[in-house]
Amino acid sequence: MLTVKVVGQVMHDLIGIKGPDPDPHEQLVEGACFFLQVVGHRLLNPECGTRSATNLLMRQFCLRLRDLKGAMPERIQDQIQ
Repeated sequence: MLTVKVVGQVMHDLIGIKGPDPDPHEQLVEGACFFLQVVGHRLLNPECGTRSATNLLMRQFCLRLRDLKGAMPERIQDQIQ
């Protein structure tokens, strides 16, 4: 089972945080969307760890993806919705 820390690191590697290079490549954003589709339901599983930590992490992922949405092509924007 994936831990919250591992999932957080993978997402950070894919879409990062706001900084000097705020817009990752389209492929990385698309990969982050796919990754969340695969493991997202596991993050919401109470066995995965503390509920508040996973909720915070998911909120951060969603906010980051929404920030990136405008700079992405329509096919990726649809995935972010």
